[in-house]
Amino acid sequence: MQYDPQMLLDEEKHVVLDRFDYEIAWRLGQGIVDVGLAQKMPIAIQITHGLDCIFLAVLPGGTHDNVDWVRRKIASVHRFQHSSLYLALAAREAGYEFHQRFRLPMTDFVAGGGAVPLIAKNAGFIGAVGISGLLDTDDHRLAVDGIRAVMSL
Repeated sequence: MQYDPQMLLDEEKHVVLDRFDYEIAWRLGQGIVDVGLAQKMPIAIQITHGLDCIFLAVLPGGTHDNVDWVRRKIASVHRFQHSSLYLALAAREAGYEFHQRFRLPMTDFVAGGGAVPLIAKNAGFIGAVGISGLLDTDDHRLAVDGIRAVMSL
């Protein structure tokens, strides 16, 4: 799928949870794990509530590097409250280097697809779900699909 920044902003308005608790987080994480295992995806998955990591899994073939990438993607989502793919595409479209423009260390932040804000009705931004190990657009899509699967719980 081809993405553009406006498409991603519009998507964020529609990928909103009715409610959020740790059972929802577990179901979200487990749903992504199930898809990843079934399709033999070498991924790391992380879910945060605020800045706390409440779910972390590394599937067969995933590496420590995937865990580091997902941590940095999620840090970017927390900093800007937009998907890490949006941050990457917005920087590319506007012609700036992400780290330089915002004075962010590369060791802690990255603009690359795969982390998506968790937004709950009547609460707003509450955390993030991130995936690393596939193409950044595929990481993004898997995260969004995971959220959509638990939106009405």
